[in-house]
Amino acid sequence: MNYPKLSFSVATYQVKSILQGGFSLPEYAGSMLRGVYGNSLRKISCMTGQKKCDNCPIITTCPYPELFEPVGDMTHIGRNVKSIPAPYVIQAPAWGARELKKGDELIFNIRLFGVPARRVPFVFQAWRQALRYGIGRKPNKASALISNIRHLETGQNLFDDKGNFVQHTPSIPNIEVGNHPTDIVIEFKTPYRSQKQGNPISVEDITPRRLITDIIRRAILLTDFYGNASDSGDWQIDKWLAMADNIRNTKELYWQDWKRYSNRQHSSMRLGGLMGKWYWKDVQAEIATLLKIGNIIHVGKQTVFGFGNINSSCTS
Repeated sequence: MNYPKLSFSVATYQVKSILQGGFSLPEYAGSMLRGVYGNSLRKISCMTGQKKCDNCPIITTCPYPELFEPVGDMTHIGRNVKSIPAPYVIQAPAWGARELKKGDELIFNIRLFGVPARRVPFVFQAWRQALRYGIGRKPNKASALISNIRHLETGQNLFDDKGNFVQHTPSIPNIEVGNHPTDIVIEFKTPYRSQKQGNPISVEDITPRRLITDIIRRAILLTDFYGNASDSGDWQIDKWLAMADNIRNTKELYWQDWKRYSNRQHSSMRLGGLMGKWYWKDVQAEIATLLKIGNIIHVGKQTVFGFGNINSSCTS
């Protein structure tokens, strides 16, 4: 049986920090965290001082585009690519606005795809400086000091008591599934945003085929740019989509709206997606494997903010 697999490393880092002042955590902090991370990473990476990365003479060696905003050929290995997927997702604190006090912990994760070990210190240092400078917009702005960074795949602490980062090596995940066919519940922990002909897909319109299609599309793109592109060449996509068409399912989904502020555009915008639970019956092993891959890579649009964070688990 030809199971789908990943050929790029995956490393999830849990960042724990201590707030140095009171802070109003927004409904969802993914956009805010991404913004401070990107700004800090650019400051510690840029050696030319150019306001924009376009036409930079050292762009091919700079950590910033490699780690945050990849640039490259939009017709990569014969595929039409609108944009190169970023090699990370930010997993922000759980959904819901709340007040945090000075001394409280701010905990979130960043997951890296195919990032070599030599680049990880840039990621850590960017977060260190970003949190120290402060998160949020005035007057709701607070700094935080990192107390610990943990590699969740191994449980290894990567930040010692002297403030030094510990070297380690990210690895390719080994995806295992149990006995199948089986029943599965899929929980959308953050909004899953998919589109058809430019319009967001609603609760009524979402199908197992659509979710599996989005997982396959994203997995192949990440494999193309950060793994071994030949590994996805023999994926039996038509077979798997036909399997998805036959899945019996029950939805407990709802539309979750979300407003974010864009510092780049200096304006607010509304985004949203599906959240809740989705029950699938008699799921074949290949589909269960694809769902496990979806758990790892996130799926749909705005994944860099942490959208499309799904968790699939067997119920039988």
